[in-house]
Amino acid sequence: ATADLVAICRRLDGIPLALELAASHLRVMTMSEVVESLEDPLTLAGRQRTRSHHRTLRDTMQWSYDLLDPRNQAVFDRLSIFAGSFSRTAALAVGSRSDGGEQALAELVDVSMLQADVSGEATRYRMLPILRDFGRFNLQEEGEIEPVRRDHAQYLAAEVADMNLPFVLMGSNPRIEENASIDDFRAAADWALDNGLEQLAVDVLVPLGQVWVRRLDEVCRWMKSLDRSDPPRDMKRWRLDMSAAIAEWLSGRDHEALALLPRLIESAHALGEPYAAAEAMWASGNIHWRQG
Repeated sequence: ATADLVAICRRLDGIPLALELAASHLRVMTMSEVVESLEDPLTLAGRQRTRSHHRTLRDTMQWSYDLLDPRNQAVFDRLSIFAGSFSRTAALAVGSRSDGGEQALAELVDVSMLQADVSGEATRYRMLPILRDFGRFNLQEEGEIEPVRRDHAQYLAAEVADMNLPFVLMGSNPRIEENASIDDFRAAADWALDNGLEQLAVDVLVPLGQVWVRRLDEVCRWMKSLDRSDPPRDMKRWRLDMSAAIAEWLSGRDHEALALLPRLIESAHALGEPYAAAEAMWASGNIHWRQG
């Protein structure tokens, strides 16, 4: 057994993640079987070879992945689309297209392809960045990455759809990160805009409120990517334009903000939203007061 352990460590160059992946299989394989399996040629077709320890780690990920059944491989690849931590609900909605998703999650955690944090009220899952890249490479190779990105973005839009209240004072709903991270919303918005899916981008962005105001450069870039030539015809578009005005103001571009706010005040009244109009008037008043 000691000789087998030494052989595994040498074969994996002592890389912690590679050793963890290999060790996880000791639940279902003997140590000598792990050694024998690792001695097989581990080539990654189509993957660029880099330095030796990187190659060893990639080979070990491929080896561990190849030991999964096809269902678990598919779930792993689809879960790699998440940019941050995610809930069980999100994992099942995006990661699993059929029954058996719960078992797949448990088995992926067992073999260290997925991490589970059970310290809170609900389980949160996370994938290590290097494993996430591996899963996305698989999706790319199979021509599946765009459909999975769409599923991911549509899930997020549906998740926050009921947060589109007629008027919400600037701020973010604490429920937003209940099932996915802010980084997931950012990635989904970028993907939707890059693919001309403007309404999907709006559906993802609008409910997040002032979360975006803390990311001013991103807000301004997103706003420039959207067609905002017409006055907002609903509160989703109104909130988006209001986010743009606040971002311009906080970025020190008062002139640009003041150019947006009168239209926002007028359209809020037209939409029958006096509190929204008051918010725009408050922002306009603050800018004028700052200018003296």
